[in-house]
Amino acid sequence: MKSPIAGRRIKSKKCDRYMRILLITNFFPPTNIIASFRMYSFATYLPDFGVKVDVLTPRRSGSLSLDLSNIDVHYPLELPVSFQFATRRNVVKQVLKHTGIRAFRHYATSAFYHSSLQYASKLDKNRYSAILASYPLEDSLRIGYALSRRWDTPLIVDYRDLWLQNGYADWTPMDALFIRILEGRINRHASLVIASTRGATEKLQKRFGKKVATIYNGFWDEEPRGKQNRDAAMQKDRITFCYCGSLYGGKRPLEWLFPLLAQDKKYHLKVAVLEEIDANVVKRYAEASGVKQQVELYVGLTSAEADRLEVDSDVLILLNLPHARGNDVIPAKFYRHLLKGRFIMGLGHKNDEVGAILRELNAGIYLSHRDDINLFFGAYDGWNIDKRRDIGFYSRKAQAGRLAAEMMSLKY
Repeated sequence: MKSPIAGRRIKSKKCDRYMRILLITNFFPPTNIIASFRMYSFATYLPDFGVKVDVLTPRRSGSLSLDLSNIDVHYPLELPVSFQFATRRNVVKQVLKHTGIRAFRHYATSAFYHSSLQYASKLDKNRYSAILASYPLEDSLRIGYALSRRWDTPLIVDYRDLWLQNGYADWTPMDALFIRILEGRINRHASLVIASTRGATEKLQKRFGKKVATIYNGFWDEEPRGKQNRDAAMQKDRITFCYCGSLYGGKRPLEWLFPLLAQDKKYHLKVAVLEEIDANVVKRYAEASGVKQQVELYVGLTSAEADRLEVDSDVLILLNLPHARGNDVIPAKFYRHLLKGRFIMGLGHKNDEVGAILRELNAGIYLSHRDDINLFFGAYDGWNIDKRRDIGFYSRKAQAGRLAAEMMSLKY
């Protein structure tokens, strides 16, 4: 076991330990990308459970104004926020990419990989008890793997999702094969693999033949928790549904919800979209269904305005993928819906984990596209916020505590 290092103390049944880890990620605040939030939550909350965190990440611009003053962040290089891809078709490149040359070229020339290894030579390897590498992108895994072997330090691999993202668009089967071989080698070396959903956990366990722990994304503990006044809601002369986000071409949730609106004039739907073109689609569907007067449209709301719109509603609509591949996806919006204390009506695939969590917490109903929309009535009429189970398990801080416990169980 390595010597104890500087860090906050955590008490366990086995012994008292101190830890510091190096977190390697392609995205971190101020970059406003979903992956940044998961990594920031680890860096923020893990110290409360005895694990100090240093971060190794490219310096990128962004709009997230989060406090980094208590986090040691190392920037080996500066990169753009997003990758730029050629829009003009190049026949030679189209042919070459099917040979696997493109994937190998990216592997050999990755600026983040080579700059990070050079930068890491200046770091004190004895400072770290473990390395946590976040996937995607695969560059982070490669850096973590190289440093783990160089420093003889345990490697932890985090899967935010299962997307195959390797730094370029329009990947081919040869790209996938190259990355899968690389990914498999690294994960079989890892001391611990974690994923953000149970669906992803099960797939990774089958893929690598080793235990994978589920560490959810969750909601921020500092955000206020709402509580719906159920009696007041039932006495109102209108029940308001609210959906903010993508319309998936305008067909969902509209074609699914409009028949419900048509049953009773007291049902109203608030829809917030980003583009005017989506708003026009909503208008056409509403007119065709005869519920135009029951639909309120909002375009280009800020995040704060969308939050207020949802808080002022009775039922929050949650969409997931309609096919079975959605069972390893939990939309970030789901956790925010839990905080608002409103009845949640989800739409996706019958085997989605989101539906299982909703049932577990008694927080709403989850229907597939083939279910009868009228099932909503029985669930909503008998629901009360006081009957909902405690949601504390799904806070980001609670999940960081679970991750810390997994780390403490490793042999150093």
